[in-house]
Amino acid sequence: VMNPLASFSFNDGIVLIATFFQSFVVIYFVHWIFHKSDLSFDAVVKFFTAGFVIATPTAFLIEGILVNIMLGFVYVLYSGFELFGGEDFDQWVSNNNRTLWIISELINAFLFSALTEELCKYYTFRCIEHPDLIFLTGLDREAQAVSAKDGGGEKYAYSSHNVSDFNRQSPAHGRVSEHRGGSKSFEDGDSPQEGVIHRVDTTEEFFEDDTDVRTHRERAAAVTTAMISVAVGYACAENFIYVFIFGDSSAEGQGDDLERDDSHLIEEWIILFVRSIFPVHALAAAMQSINVIRKFIENPEKNGHNIGVGRIVLPALILHGSFDAILMVVNVYVETAWEDYLRRHGGSIPDDDEVLEWDEPYDPLAVNLAAWVGIIIVMLCGIILYVRENRLQRNRLVVLEQWTRANMELPHVGTDGSLPTAETSEIPRTIPTPSFTRDVSVL
Repeated sequence: VMNPLASFSFNDGIVLIATFFQSFVVIYFVHWIFHKSDLSFDAVVKFFTAGFVIATPTAFLIEGILVNIMLGFVYVLYSGFELFGGEDFDQWVSNNNRTLWIISELINAFLFSALTEELCKYYTFRCIEHPDLIFLTGLDREAQAVSAKDGGGEKYAYSSHNVSDFNRQSPAHGRVSEHRGGSKSFEDGDSPQEGVIHRVDTTEEFFEDDTDVRTHRERAAAVTTAMISVAVGYACAENFIYVFIFGDSSAEGQGDDLERDDSHLIEEWIILFVRSIFPVHALAAAMQSINVIRKFIENPEKNGHNIGVGRIVLPALILHGSFDAILMVVNVYVETAWEDYLRRHGGSIPDDDEVLEWDEPYDPLAVNLAAWVGIIIVMLCGIILYVRENRLQRNRLVVLEQWTRANMELPHVGTDGSLPTAETSEIPRTIPTPSFTRDVSVL
């Protein structure tokens, strides 16, 4: 960094720190301020790292492959039409160059860029298994116990997902004590029953098997926070690539002067600023989380089979694709405007500033204003849609929590009016997951 001959200068280091800092600020507000108790910091770090390390290179690789396939297909298609159409076809392509370019950029924005990135972020989130989100993996024994029924609506005590709970209970006719040497003895003169496995019930051994006490809304918040963490990690890596690779940040100069030009440093800050104030990746991840929560938390037995990847990704795809499409269409307009300008002036730019003032290729103020207004409208529409869906979902989760509390198997009061204790009754360890077989309107 301190080497004056290096292409990566001290100012680049400041920009690099700012690139990560803006991502950490988003994580700070989303997790630390609002959802610190819903998802552990360990999970946030892992999901952020997965988005940075896994989702970004995967998306860039797939996008590169798809773009090259599209270019090869277009080349073959163009060669075939040119073979049969001749000069007339070439003239038609030249006259409609801007329209064809815009169509290709729209395809690139929605199908190649947005779809690939949203799918990579979603599957990166799904491939990370964390204890805080165990209910997403199918390994939640608490939920499995509810679906394990045997005649009369009672769960089968010897199911594989109930073995630990069964072994955790004390023996019916004795108690096992464990000595320091590792040997076990039976107290009260009782011997173990044949075929019954006895285990020592210690807090340390079964600490990780404690029931998840989070409410449905807290689980939903954990899902949203985790998906946003993946998206912010992806956006951080993407900002780094756009600022230092695609932003032409290499050193320039003549002779011994290899220091970066100030214009390139300003360009880096502009790129980082524009990409930071419009957190499209984080908003798209939040929109994805709506249907993920609906699939896995609201009613897995009913909604789980009706909500697929397409339904989860579609809202984010429309938002992300529209965002990219505006930028790409504006870029097409600028490029074609310069081509027309150079064609009018014989391939060169006039040296006279007065001529350039009244004969500019395009109006920079109007173009930039149109781009900013379009992006702001897209972001506002996405925010309004997410806030609306999130509010409706929270209301449904509140009803679900009320339904769950109303259907808990609570202990009954004894005949003498006393409440049951741990020695006189067995309090349910888990809260059953509702299947909505009853009418929730009674609440």
